[in-house]
Amino acid sequence: MTAIPYLDEVWNVTTGCGDDIVSPGCQNCYARRMFGRHLWECPRCDGRRTIETENWAGAMVSRDCPTCHGTGKATFAPTFHPERLDQPLHWRKPRRIGVSFLGDLFHEGITDEQRLRVFAAMADAQQHTYVVLTKRPVAMRYFFSKNRIRSALGGPWPNVWLGVTVCGPDELWKVDVLRDTPAAVRWLSLEPMLDHVCNPNYDFHLTGIDWVVLGGETGPGARPMQPQWALDVYRQCKAAGVPFWFKDMGTAPGVERWDWPGAPGSDMLAEMLATHELPAVTP
Repeated sequence: MTAIPYLDEVWNVTTGCGDDIVSPGCQNCYARRMFGRHLWECPRCDGRRTIETENWAGAMVSRDCPTCHGTGKATFAPTFHPERLDQPLHWRKPRRIGVSFLGDLFHEGITDEQRLRVFAAMADAQQHTYVVLTKRPVAMRYFFSKNRIRSALGGPWPNVWLGVTVCGPDELWKVDVLRDTPAAVRWLSLEPMLDHVCNPNYDFHLTGIDWVVLGGETGPGARPMQPQWALDVYRQCKAAGVPFWFKDMGTAPGVERWDWPGAPGSDMLAEMLATHELPAVTP
């Protein structure tokens, strides 16, 4: 199970993004906060060893290693977990699975060989739909452009959805990169939505896009999402016939539903808040 409403499971076969800041959305990353509570390195035991324990809850400060009692530190290094490759095989009922949602499958710290092993595991459990999301679309496009990768994987798989995160107009170039990436389903995560992408000064359109998920920022330090930003994207999705999933308004002060302009009497607002559509594609 997962708290992400459009997924049935999360498969964290890779985790971590290091200290890279490649998007405004990295600023308040929930995965980084989670790693600070539960994932630690102990250099005395092994400099690359990750200690997983629920008992080290707290801020990203040093703790005593329960194995050797040395000092460990929080880590968010990109890590491949081969022991998790077979997890989808144990989920017999078809599910929508988020791939590496506590990291980025296309971080440079993950090798092509490791990615190929991830896709091979997907091929072994084809009853599922695999939802891939990256903040590094250039790396994703480059991976799928390589001849040996194309030879190994063949054409785009209908049960693998490739997506990119876009938080504002400065990241709209990522949508063009996604359009240039071979995929059966291409999707956008406008979460956290931090600015108005439908501004007339920017060329935001949905050609070649099969699904849009939109939501505000959550957690400590959350930045507010303006209702008009979300409504404009929703209207554009409706006009283009692109499935739309409204995830949440975020937790920034002042974003409660009744504080939004026109709420609760705005029919369009109420309609948007209740919209949870999926692409019309099945494995």
